[in-house]
Amino acid sequence: MSKIHLTALGLLNERPMHGYELKQVVCERHLDQWADVNPNSVYKALQALQGKGFIEGSEETEGNNPPRTVFSLTPEGRQELAKLVRHFLKESSHPHDFWLGVAFVLRVMTKRELLATISQRIDSMEQHQQSHRKHLRKVLAENPDLPFNWLTLIKMGDSMMKTHIACLRDLRQATEACDQPEHFKPEETNRI
Repeated sequence: MSKIHLTALGLLNERPMHGYELKQVVCERHLDQWADVNPNSVYKALQALQGKGFIEGSEETEGNNPPRTVFSLTPEGRQELAKLVRHFLKESSHPHDFWLGVAFVLRVMTKRELLATISQRIDSMEQHQQSHRKHLRKVLAENPDLPFNWLTLIKMGDSMMKTHIACLRDLRQATEACDQPEHFKPEETNRI
């Protein structure tokens, strides 16, 4: 499954929508710009998701307009959404993919699981940043005449990691402070 599949399932988790509305929301939230989600792929994705039983469509008519198909998630679609969100949050190496997973995390993960996932990502990014900085010191020591453009690019990489870690910490803090249980999947209760 791709970014557009995650996006379609995630948006339909918010509310039922028709294809054109889904395409509009992709553009309104600028998913085409920051997450590289192609809004023109919406209709093909809806067909694929419906074919797999992850969404279902029902025809609705407003006024004198022709009928249009409004799509909603099936229980199987909710399971697939949860699987995709976890994949994008835990297994993606590209920051944009991680943040796309974050965009659709509402009611998919428990608060505890989300906090653990964010903390693991912070730890991983901090380790990566330490390794990057160690490598940077070595490169600079071995190449004192490194051209200005490469110096700038290397420093930019460090700045991007620093910003990513800061955003993750903000996300963790916002998650910890969130007192709206409807934003999270309920915790499983053990019954005896």
